[in-house]
Amino acid sequence: MPDIKNVLIVQFSTRDPTWEAKAFGDPSNRNKWFAFRANLFNNGLHQCLLNQTKKPDKCYLFLADGDQDLYDKYLNKELITPIYCGDYNRLVFDDLYKNDILGSYVISRIDSDDLVCKDYFTNLNKQMVLYPKKFTVSCKGYRSNLIDIQSAFCRSEEHT
Repeated sequence: MPDIKNVLIVQFSTRDPTWEAKAFGDPSNRNKWFAFRANLFNNGLHQCLLNQTKKPDKCYLFLADGDQDLYDKYLNKELITPIYCGDYNRLVFDDLYKNDILGSYVISRIDSDDLVCKDYFTNLNKQMVLYPKKFTVSCKGYRSNLIDIQSAFCRSEEHT
């Protein structure tokens, strides 16, 4: 099997006023909301990532500008590269280039409250080799609040 590198992007926080009002209401609740989301991530997806049979080569956590102190206070750092600001794409590709992550790679996006099976990246790479013209939207994902687990849907489409 060819060497396929895995790059993971996890959207964690944003400073969109419309979304913030829906997520935690009054701005004074932001720190409490961040701590709750960090607990979900630290004890959910982050544990899944640490226990992968093939760990991602890079794992970017997208955070809003101004969340550096909250990141330092609440989130586990192992395996994580935080990126702060709205120009995420440029920063990710600059970092990939700087760290010599070139060649064949798959970029996956997983929500911070999702869970993945321990062979998620191994299976994803196998699918990319078996079906190189397919675009995989989701692959055996699970969403959790650490009490209930809900299966996420899976779909593939022809890539043109």
